[in-house]
Amino acid sequence: MSGFGYTIDTTRSLKIEEVFPYNAFSQLLGNLESLEVSKIKDEYVECLTNKTQPKVSVSMILRNLKLVRIDYCKNLKVVFQMEEVEENEAPLLSNLKILRLQRLPDLSCIWELPTQHVRLESLVELTILHCPRLKSLFSLSLAQSLVLLEKLEIIYCPELKQTVTELEGDKGEISHTINSHTSLSFPKLTKLYISTCDGLEYIFPTQHVRLESLVVLTIKKFPRLKSLFSLSLAQSLVQLKRLDISYCDEMKQIVTELEGDEGEISPTINSHNSLCFPELGDVSISNCYGLEYIFPTSMSPQGLQGLTLNVEACSQLKQVFRVAKDRVGNDSMLQHQQFLRSLSSFSVKRCPLLTDLVVHLEAKKASIKGVRLSAFKESFKTSKQLEVREIQDLECLVDTTKNGPTSAFTHLETLFMEDMDGLEALCKGQPPQGFLKNLKHLEVGECCKLQVH
Repeated sequence: MSGFGYTIDTTRSLKIEEVFPYNAFSQLLGNLESLEVSKIKDEYVECLTNKTQPKVSVSMILRNLKLVRIDYCKNLKVVFQMEEVEENEAPLLSNLKILRLQRLPDLSCIWELPTQHVRLESLVELTILHCPRLKSLFSLSLAQSLVLLEKLEIIYCPELKQTVTELEGDKGEISHTINSHTSLSFPKLTKLYISTCDGLEYIFPTQHVRLESLVVLTIKKFPRLKSLFSLSLAQSLVQLKRLDISYCDEMKQIVTELEGDEGEISPTINSHNSLCFPELGDVSISNCYGLEYIFPTSMSPQGLQGLTLNVEACSQLKQVFRVAKDRVGNDSMLQHQQFLRSLSSFSVKRCPLLTDLVVHLEAKKASIKGVRLSAFKESFKTSKQLEVREIQDLECLVDTTKNGPTSAFTHLETLFMEDMDGLEALCKGQPPQGFLKNLKHLEVGECCKLQVH
């Protein structure tokens, strides 16, 4: 059945555009499972609120709904709204599987419901797009009911302060319900994508969060984000395969491990709780101007096997791998050097402070652009493919005139060099043993001082 501005299919699916014809089929709403609404001008969706005089129990509608999509309703302030619920009623929204809200410029609250009567235990996908006035997503009790949530996507919610509400009252006290004994787990969450949330300082409020099924994490345009993971959260990421971080201006560390302002290593980090991301295969980080290092001190030497690492425009980045001062030169350092040799691909662009002073880097494929390659004196000597561009301070790849290496670039098969104004030679002095013996492809451009003998 269809009419002007609405379509209804088998009395269980309803699509509304511009006007909600509530009286026309109010008696059919009790069986409604799918609701799609767009371009209505009201401050509420009539069948999702009991502020009017509903002909059908709103509780019944909310219990049966499995899918809700609301798009471009410019005056909508609240999605689900009930002032009172009978004590013995079944949980509301317990069958809701998919919720998609987009282009709702006035939306300030999703759930205006007695939270003790709401359970989101069936919710699998939640997408929030372009809701600029939305302040928070979940209360703690709602978040704890998300046992089946697989995908969470939040894009352009600049006033979003919290994903999970942790404050009560107007004075900003931390809720007594969040403490060291409270854990928050999303056991099925595999994909988390958050972009352009200017007001967020962190993703989750409590230190005791677990995301053991998370596979893909994308974080973009978080100007106030200081760090991404607590140590305990990072330790739960055993399925994480891809990590993409960009435009997080104030982020200094990905995993929180520092105390105070002087940079001491937290005493909670030791050999018994080291980090390992066994499935992590792809990390991309760009335009994080405050980031000083990528992997923390607590990183296990066995982690990151075969990792592809891409880093660009991180002006304060000093090290890929941070090592505490008291660990330099000991056995732990040797282990860390060994594990970094397992990188599959390493690409770095416009990171002027980056160096391998502490931990040497090795990768089968390395691409370097706009950095001080002379700071990588001991790295990439076993690479099979090496690309270097726009590096002004490098005079040669290898210098044996001052007790240089006895072996270097013996595995290199492809060498590409471009815009290397200071490069004078591939090797100064006597070439080391096996130097470039496996080289199959050499490409050179705009290296005006280079002399090849």
